[in-house]
Amino acid sequence: MNSGRPRTLVRLMSSLIVVLSGCGAEPSKKPDEAASRRQVAAKKVLVAWQEPAPNGTVRPILELEAESGTLQEDRGSGSFQRTRSKVYRKGVLIAELRAPAIDAEMGARRIIASGGVHIIGHQPSGLQMDADRLEWLLNEDRIIALGRVRFVQRDRERGTLIAEGGLFDRITMYTQRQRITIP
Repeated sequence: MNSGRPRTLVRLMSSLIVVLSGCGAEPSKKPDEAASRRQVAAKKVLVAWQEPAPNGTVRPILELEAESGTLQEDRGSGSFQRTRSKVYRKGVLIAELRAPAIDAEMGARRIIASGGVHIIGHQPSGLQMDADRLEWLLNEDRIIALGRVRFVQRDRERGTLIAEGGLFDRITMYTQRQRITIP
């Protein structure tokens, strides 16, 4: 086996996959100024935001896969294109999100998706929502969907329609209380 080949594969893999973890974790030493400005740009990006769980393990907050993106390492934020992601609350999957563009800020625990957004809800179960743009405020368990918002909710077991609506300019969804308000 060629000894240069594994190093090439490792170098290639490190440029394709970016993993961000340790939400709220303290760095072991203070980074220098140049390192704090470091950006990572890649094709085929995988990002995993995690937080400490009460039992000492870690639990997921966001798992994001994108065809390309840029990550601001010092701020734990990034811009990603052609994305698919899963959003969790206390380690439980609450929704899947697809969007042409996502800007995510780990420090602010905020996700902004644009370009035609599609959400598949797991809590509330059976909810699907489409919008031009959305802002997801994870600390507030709130989603603000904007522009041509449409939703439908079906009973997952029976497939019967529970609720539907649209087109609206704005909908606010409170994910923890599983409630939608329309101004």
